[in-house]
Amino acid sequence: MHENSVDAPREPPVSPLWPASQMFVTATTSQSVAAMLHPKQQLKFLEEMAGFVGPDIFAESLAYSMPHGNTGWTAFRMGPLGHVTFHHWDSAHPSLLQLDLYGAGTIDDQHACQTIRMFWLPLATRAVLVSRREPSLPFESQSLVSDDVNRQVIQEGLGPGDHLHLLIDQISHSGDRSINAQALNAGLLELVRHLKMKCLTPLMSRFKITELGFEYDAVVGITTSHVALRIRKIQSVLSMSLDVFSCRNYRPDVVHRWLNALLPAPEKRRSILFNRYPGGEFIEN
Repeated sequence: MHENSVDAPREPPVSPLWPASQMFVTATTSQSVAAMLHPKQQLKFLEEMAGFVGPDIFAESLAYSMPHGNTGWTAFRMGPLGHVTFHHWDSAHPSLLQLDLYGAGTIDDQHACQTIRMFWLPLATRAVLVSRREPSLPFESQSLVSDDVNRQVIQEGLGPGDHLHLLIDQISHSGDRSINAQALNAGLLELVRHLKMKCLTPLMSRFKITELGFEYDAVVGITTSHVALRIRKIQSVLSMSLDVFSCRNYRPDVVHRWLNALLPAPEKRRSILFNRYPGGEFIEN
């Protein structure tokens, strides 16, 4: 006769990378929004938006950038299931807000737009919602949630080529290559140097060992926006999702060469370059 046994609690499934939803918002704001730039108000805004990206937030930052040229706020919150980042250039005329909302599954875009309108009082807004699917599938066409592009005003000092957002999704096999948190953190900081950019915040990362591999999520604020990297390893399969956003022009091929050195050669890769200013296109490269 066998004794009754209680199953040990199982580890929760690996947080997925795909399918994911991503919302890109470009908005001009009036000088009257200055009161909203108080750090307490911005942290309240992050708190509201963090609900869209899931629990277990491990990274949070609010910093004021003062590089040569444009100045403004860079902020983010990030968890294993998503992130929210925003950048507000208060030296532009009119001021410019760029917001990136990423989450596993779906995003309540209408609620997100209402929250943005309540906090930022935008003069004109362009919000684009896309679906990032498994990289062997084509990039799903975007849908416009809000489009006031005809009312957008060209900001002094910020031009059409200055808001590049690179999205890369790929799958590869790890082979014999040793991949750990220290190497990934160092690699991400190396990418910032390769792009001739400067860190505005410390690199914040999360590395979790799972039954079949690991999860890695990291974000770093740079003086021109942010870089976010997510990797999931299940047995020998590495899934990777990368965002590089900058208000200063850069060469995507530099990112591709860095990625080829950091991870094994991809079996599947999708790379999209999005010019976010103000009515740009998604171009597969």
